[in-house]
Amino acid sequence: MRVGGGSRLAGLIVTTLAVGVCALSPLASPQSREFGRTIAAITVGQDRLDRVRSLYSSGAQTPVTGVQSLCYYVEQDQSYLSVSTFERESRVRSVMLTTFTYATPGCQDARITARHLTASRGIALGDPMSKIIDALGQPAETGTVRIGEHDLLVLDYLVSGGRVTCQFEHNKLVTIGVEFD
Repeated sequence: MRVGGGSRLAGLIVTTLAVGVCALSPLASPQSREFGRTIAAITVGQDRLDRVRSLYSSGAQTPVTGVQSLCYYVEQDQSYLSVSTFERESRVRSVMLTTFTYATPGCQDARITARHLTASRGIALGDPMSKIIDALGQPAETGTVRIGEHDLLVLDYLVSGGRVTCQFEHNKLVTIGVEFD
């Protein structure tokens, strides 16, 4: 991963102020352990937006060039859940949990209450980096990215058909996501 926004992920993060993209299927790196494709009970590449809406309500919607995104504020974790689709389809392409304020209009009002959201293998926002490495193994790439006043360490895991990205600030997980290419 290149530093300072040179990679596709870093550019997306800087542009949206809080996007982390992530995982799916078995990890391609031989040092990595299998990581599921599920975050917040949503399975990337399999579930559709109708399932997301049935779990969490209609959410704040943002259509951009054939891609639909839903965003939610998770009260219990003081975090945000973002779900995006494949172009012109309703199948989920990416899922992200982050502690960074999400800029989608209405996201703060689309609330998930009384629920703690996690990723596969019990990974949750706030977990230390050592727990993530124990669960996922050594990353394929590491780097840093700056978002506003925040310098984040990024662990990238290549997976069959996608990528898992975990971002850390002060050794705590602040963003995790799954993205299907």
